[in-house]
Amino acid sequence: MTAKLPMLDAVKIQARIVIPIVKALEGELGRERAHAIVGQAIADAYANWQAGRTPARNTHPREGNVAHNFPVETEVVHDTDSAFGINMTRCQFAEYFREIGEPEIGALLTCGVDFVTQAKLRPDWEFGRGTQTLMQGAPYCDFRWRLRGREQKSQDDSSPSDDRSTERRSEAALRELDQRGAKAVLDLDVATLEDLYSPDALLHAPNNAVMAKQEVLESVRASRFSYISFSRTTEHVAIYGDIAVTFGGETVVPQGSHPDAGKTVRRRYTHIWRNENGRWRLLVRHANVISSK
Repeated sequence: MTAKLPMLDAVKIQARIVIPIVKALEGELGRERAHAIVGQAIADAYANWQAGRTPARNTHPREGNVAHNFPVETEVVHDTDSAFGINMTRCQFAEYFREIGEPEIGALLTCGVDFVTQAKLRPDWEFGRGTQTLMQGAPYCDFRWRLRGREQKSQDDSSPSDDRSTERRSEAALRELDQRGAKAVLDLDVATLEDLYSPDALLHAPNNAVMAKQEVLESVRASRFSYISFSRTTEHVAIYGDIAVTFGGETVVPQGSHPDAGKTVRRRYTHIWRNENGRWRLLVRHANVISSK
């Protein structure tokens, strides 16, 4: 009898095939379009496969706890008849794809299938991820299910303290994203910035230029945004459902052909983030100089 291939090994084999295909499509179609096409195809295929092997529908999410079937570690946050939540604190899929430098394609193969699969297997349950994922560098993934049409007023189902806890986790994730963005600009890390920015991103630069995402990325590639140092302090975070705002101060020392090269420049910034399929991505950035000396 043939031994069953461990799930992690199976995904590694899939990755060897999928990664070159995605890279080729990126060259032909661009990253956003390529990832959208491949991601949807993988999600649909996986969801249909799961639906074929799982005849029951709308089972309680605790019966399909991912820790039972995948190389992950989870902790249950709440468990009632109409609500269920877990935090995934370790994922060997994320560890593997981050190790080989392909977390975005790893997300297409793993994280990206969750929403389509849950919609097919549990149509009566609302499913969501509230912050970031381990694949994108967050400390954990948070999975939440809520039975549709049921009031969640009891303490067992969703207490105010649980809502505040989720908001605190989102706030921490947004602060961490602000820091990742600052480091990516300093390091001229185009791949990280491309991942952080929404496809619809607009940035109002300190020189009063308004730039779309691809213009910003091209400027970074060309080292037109080059700094000796770049520090960012997030002073406040506000979350309004799927929209969030972070604002604070930045202190930078530009270099190269920048008009303020070698000077210490202080500026204020405001970031508007949008939750896109469970991930916070930067939608709008505004920055203005307050001093240069």
